[in-house]
Amino acid sequence: MLTLKSFLLLTSLTFFWSCTESADQKAPEKSFHLSDSVKQELIPKIAVIAELDQKYRNIISLGTMDKDLLQKDKELRKTATLQDYVAFTKTVEKTLTKEQTDSLWALQHKLDYQNYRDIKDIINTYGYPSAERLNVETDQLYAILLHPPIEIEPQEYLSEMKALLLPEVQKKRMETISFARFVDNIRTKVLQEPQLYGTVKSFNPATMSMGLPVIEGIEKTNKAREAIGLEPLKDGEYEAK
Repeated sequence: MLTLKSFLLLTSLTFFWSCTESADQKAPEKSFHLSDSVKQELIPKIAVIAELDQKYRNIISLGTMDKDLLQKDKELRKTATLQDYVAFTKTVEKTLTKEQTDSLWALQHKLDYQNYRDIKDIINTYGYPSAERLNVETDQLYAILLHPPIEIEPQEYLSEMKALLLPEVQKKRMETISFARFVDNIRTKVLQEPQLYGTVKSFNPATMSMGLPVIEGIEKTNKAREAIGLEPLKDGEYEAK
């Protein structure tokens, strides 16, 4: 005959086993290899995200809505040297008004936030979709990561994305150098801070020349590089602020 004490003990054990089973049922580990069906889903989806990322940026940057100039701009961005591209932009008459520019930025910011949410969803579901995993030539997602949505403070965005991407580096679904360059680009170009890993060359617009990465200190940088598996920087490979 089942006593109250026995019943309570049995109930407690059942609850314990249930909790233990739930804790053990973690989300399945993401495989490095993506199935063909997943690739067929992700490649066009990422292409759309990349297109939305530049939908209004190129117009704003060039300062015109002239279709011929915008088409030439698109072609030169892929083929021209930096010097030739800058020379081209200097020949373009900027005809956008401030009101038009502000309106275009408002539209682009909405797309940036949409892209931000879609990118997080992709990474959370499949892991970072590197070019190697997708079997494509270019990692289109990387450049889009460099455009934080204005709804989120840049430092908060960097912290959030580091937490999302670092496990992808550790599982080798994202290249270590891509992660380091992402962090350095956000720090130097958005936060106006020295780089952490020293992976991005500085640029001097006056001379149109590239310079050494600017870091805060070599000890801090090399410790950070070691933590993610990068070789230490040597003398002559960086400039300390």
